[in-house]
Amino acid sequence: MQHFNLMVNFVKIDAVKWIQTMNLNSLYYPSSIFLHYTYFAYVLLLAFILVIVIPYKNQVLNLVYKTLIAISIFLTQSRIVWIAFGVILILSFILNRHGILTYRKLSVIVLILIIVVSLCLYFDVFAFISNYIGLRFSSLYRYGMADGSLGQRIGTLRNWGNYLDSDTIKAIIGSGFGGVNNYLSTYSFFNGYSTADSTVTSFLIDTGVIGLFIFLLSMFQILVIVVKGKGIFRELALYTIVASSIVSLTIDFWANYVILHIFYVVIICAFIGMRLTKQEK
Repeated sequence: MQHFNLMVNFVKIDAVKWIQTMNLNSLYYPSSIFLHYTYFAYVLLLAFILVIVIPYKNQVLNLVYKTLIAISIFLTQSRIVWIAFGVILILSFILNRHGILTYRKLSVIVLILIIVVSLCLYFDVFAFISNYIGLRFSSLYRYGMADGSLGQRIGTLRNWGNYLDSDTIKAIIGSGFGGVNNYLSTYSFFNGYSTADSTVTSFLIDTGVIGLFIFLLSMFQILVIVVKGKGIFRELALYTIVASSIVSLTIDFWANYVILHIFYVVIICAFIGMRLTKQEK
């Protein structure tokens, strides 16, 4: 049976042995972005956002970099990052459609498209891409809640209703940081899972309904500030928040501090840049 991720043909290391080896090394943290393909895909997504906002001066280098990042995201097989990637492309197009498209630029774009489409048709690339993507999404319908990704995320969140009935106070005010671990021991959809695989679920358990409401209100206020801002750092903040919000549905940022810290670094730099831009004006 063919594995859904073609990278298994190239990566031969045993995952359990790799994790055990990392845990024995105090310097293992940076390599934890490769712990799960969605972690790695998220880092690639941030890299793509950065090059959209702050592109290389050399257009050829910029195009090559974007292409390599896009191909890498495609190969990760992360469905949620694919969706976030598409949303960012649409947002970028909407926010930057004021650009002047000269006859020369249009001619180059058309020529490149003709060459790319011709090569894709000759090598039957479109069929490969269609099957590649279709296989990933169709598994959700074929297996339903039995699918490891869908079942653990949706099923564990659904079980919060039982948690609310059995421990109403904690469900409302939260069980504190790390409380999701106790929750998973009883309410995990699949036995033995140590992560909810969703930042939303983890946040709901740790901070409760009240904490989640405050968080959503804060996010709304932040988005208002970002939308009112100007300059490239406003776009960086907007893209990062939108992409991270989408990805957070199926990835637990708190389960990997390196990913969480990368998010913090990018978003803090974006807001500092927005403030400096505002002061200059």
